[in-house]
Parts: sequence; structure tokens; C-alpha cells
Amino acid sequence: MSDKFESRIASMDKKYRSMADNFIDAIWVVDASTLKYLYISPDIYKLRGFKQEEVLGSDIKNSFTPDSYQKTIKLLEKGKEEYDSGVFKSYRTEVELYNKNGSTVWLELSAKFVQEKDEPLKIVGVTRNIDKRKKIEQEQISVNKQLKEALREKEELISKVKKLESLLPICSGCRRIRNDDNTWWPLEKYIESKADSKFTHTICPDCKKIYYPD
Repeated sequence: MSDKFESRIASMDKKYRSMADNFIDAIWVVDASTLKYLYISPDIYKLRGFKQEEVLGSDIKNSFTPDSYQKTIKLLEKGKEEYDSGVFKSYRTEVELYNKNGSTVWLELSAKFVQEKDEPLKIVGVTRNIDKRKKIEQEQISVNKQLKEALREKEELISKVKKLESLLPICSGCRRIRNDDNTWWPLEKYIESKADSKFTHTICPDCKKIYYPD
């Protein structure tokens, strides 16, 4: 690392250290045009396992998971448009970043656009660890999804059982129907026992032609 770069880090550390000391988690400064870290507090090591010098000068894209990066870019684009139109406010979102060991951690990101005199536009932000809460939320979402799926399968099973119950076991020879106690009933008697109806006998036109052609 060059003396010039070390001097720059020391200068930035001194400039933002008083601010960083007031936060439990890390603060950072990103160049708004290049999206590269200009400064990040040493607390990044506690959050993600990286040393300060390993992050400085790198593109933020290297820190974020793909989904969180796209989400952050959209938020920053919106923020830049609003800043250019005279709206100055902070933006907050929840993002997933990479740890040095390859795992990920959920952080709450709060940031705003800042432009100091004779300096380029910067994005100053704070990240707070929300990993435990986020993973509990994700577990709850997963459990709820599993419960909904189980309920859906239950409804399907009930529907199938009802359909099966509605199928009457009928003899293909004598046309009698078997009931639950394995007794075979004449069709008319079975229906009369299940419904408040009586049969009257007549003959349909097709059968009349067969049995009474004259």
C-alpha cells in the first residue's frame, strides 16, 4: 500500500472516526459516480470479517449478493434523481452482503447523498446487523409456506375422499349396491334408504320400442 493511500485512509479515518465511534456498527462513504468505497470504519471486521484496507477502493458490487445489489442500485438511482431535484433525505433498506468466509449476513442500510464544497458527490451510510432477526423472519415465512402447502394438500385430499365416497360400488350383473357393512342392496332400496324418495315404475320410449314394439 502506497504512502499516499495510507495517508488518505488516515485522513478519512480521522474525519469520520468521531462519527463512527457513536455507532455500534459500521459507517462508510462511497463515491456516487464510481460506487467505490472511499471510507469504511474498521467495524466492518466485526460485521463481515474484512479488514478496512480490504474493502477500501473496491466496488460495492463485490460486497452485495446479486439480488441485494440490484435492489440497492434501484434505490440509489431513485435517490440520485430526487437529490438532483432538490429532495435531500435518507434512504433505508435491508440487504444481504457477503462475509469474507463466503457466508452472507443481513444488514440494515441507511444512506444519504452528501456533497461537500469542492468535492465530488458522495453517499454516506450506516450498516446495522439484523442477521438474527432477518433469519427468524425467513424461517417464519418458510414455516408459513409449508403450512399453506399442507393445508392445500389437506383440502385436495378431502376433495378426493369426497369423490371416492360418492362412487357407489355397484354389481355389473345384478345392479345391486354394496353399502358400508358389505351388504348388497337392490338399487331402488339403497337409494330409498339414503334419500327420502320412493320409486314409481314406468318405461322409457327406447325400452318401449324393444319390449312393446306393437
